[in-house]
Amino acid sequence: MAKWRKETKDATYEVDEIEQRLKDELPNWYYEDGWFRRRY
Repeated sequence: MAKWRKETKDATYEVDEIEQRLKDELPNWYYEDGWFRRRY
């Protein structure tokens, strides 16, 4: 998980980084229209 940590507290993730992290760590979740969503 430390590999995802940004260098500063103000750094933000790009959309592709968010999608990849969700795919790797939370496969039932996805990012859509600025929202995190979950498939049940």
